[in-house]
Amino acid sequence: MRTFRSTASVGAALAGVLLVGTMVLDNHASAQAGAFIRSDSNASGDVDIADPVETLFFVFVDGDLVCRDAADSNDDGAVSFVDALHTLVYLFLDGAPPPTDN
Repeated sequence: MRTFRSTASVGAALAGVLLVGTMVLDNHASAQAGAFIRSDSNASGDVDIADPVETLFFVFVDGDLVCRDAADSNDDGAVSFVDALHTLVYLFLDGAPPPTDN
């Protein structure tokens, strides 16, 4: 029973983060059609903590993305939770930067 409560608490916390994160996100259209910054999921012009939150919202809550290519942080051709992890590792653990070819 204790494990269930821990799992439920983690799930509730993640849902709260996603809800709050998406409330403060503002989707901007790209300045040019086809131009994007890889990992900039919310098209704000910067890669920051809001971008993996936007990607997770898209993956788990069926949200919208301005540009799927931008959200595809590891450039593997698919948008998944791995892209959010890639962005978080880049931002906070000195991981490899997102590919720049677009």
